[in-house]
Amino acid sequence: MAWRAKKMPLAEWAPFQNAFEEVFLAMNADPDMALFIQAPPEDELSTLFITDRHSDLVEPLSPGQWEDSETPNGKHISFLVGHASAPNDFGIELGLS
Repeated sequence: MAWRAKKMPLAEWAPFQNAFEEVFLAMNADPDMALFIQAPPEDELSTLFITDRHSDLVEPLSPGQWEDSETPNGKHISFLVGHASAPNDFGIELGLS
């Protein structure tokens, strides 16, 4: 699985999450789509991670500054949108690690 990431302020990522969910549902809840966030409490910006599945439809919802990324890992990882099994399916440990 390939990943894309973008740093966003809280005011931007909440609407993005809602829009991602709409695309996810429009794609028949594709099990290869997922949205995760890494949000350390001391940082003003959070990093959102999406799988590259349908990223051509998702990235325009928040244009610019998307980058190829490694699988989300480390502290403060939360699961936002996708199948309930996505963290396990993609090998992502949530919370503090």
